[in-house]
Amino acid sequence: IDLCDVRTFARYVIESSGMHLEAVCRLYLKWKLSLGSLRFHNTTLGKAVHKIEKLGEFESYIIQALYDFVTVYNRSKHEINQDPTRNRMFNAYDAVVSYFVVRVLGSIILQRLGVQESFNCFEINSD
Repeated sequence: IDLCDVRTFARYVIESSGMHLEAVCRLYLKWKLSLGSLRFHNTTLGKAVHKIEKLGEFESYIIQALYDFVTVYNRSKHEINQDPTRNRMFNAYDAVVSYFVVRVLGSIILQRLGVQESFNCFEINSD
């Protein structure tokens, strides 16, 4: 498999991005709740977001963005529409946007935990 062709393998980029966000949400729950490392080591992204919402520590727009991504992520985990002769469910633009959305959401969550690397930011100039 040539994973360098994002047009063909956009689904995998989205799925990998979702796995990153799932790990970040699990880490957040592990740090915030007692016995978190035992209770949330195998939770799904959707359940983790629901638990985070119950904690009430994030603004509603962040929680909504997390839920919106959960929908996309769940669709990316399925092998439907992967026949090369059929139209793709996701395209390269979806993959790139998904990657950056997850990076932003993940940074917000990690900043709440005080993870020093999450405070690094890069500015993109159009020059």
